[in-house]
Amino acid sequence: MKKTSIITAAICAFILIAVTFLTIKEEPCIGKIYLSHAINTDEFSEENLKITDFNSDSSDIYLIIPVKDVEYGEKINVTWLYHKGSEYSVIQQDRIKIKNNGSGKISVYLLKRNNRYYPGDYKVIVDYNNMQSEETSFSVSTD
Repeated sequence: MKKTSIITAAICAFILIAVTFLTIKEEPCIGKIYLSHAINTDEFSEENLKITDFNSDSSDIYLIIPVKDVEYGEKINVTWLYHKGSEYSVIQQDRIKIKNNGSGKISVYLLKRNNRYYPGDYKVIVDYNNMQSEETSFSVSTD
């Protein structure tokens, strides 16, 4: 086998491997967001996905954002809305700039006002790189 044939075969093999790797690599994304009473994001379960009711005095409210294959410099915007009258108003905005490549979970805390949450209906919207959006609703009661 000639030297040029070996080099050509090696280049073709390299191109084939590169194309395969690039087509198999999954796109970065966020998963289904959910709310939690606790910061422990390891407790991902179906029960956590169903938490929609919180207490105005005692509960903490965390948003958990599962992320997959995110890359340095990408941005996640979180907008917390409170239902007031017939419309929602923005009560908190969080901007997250990804510092490391990888996958995992990001938690975001909804700040209390006067050491409590106001009773009512809320919505949180998560925007990932202006490409993907997820949202969830919840309520806060006084009992």
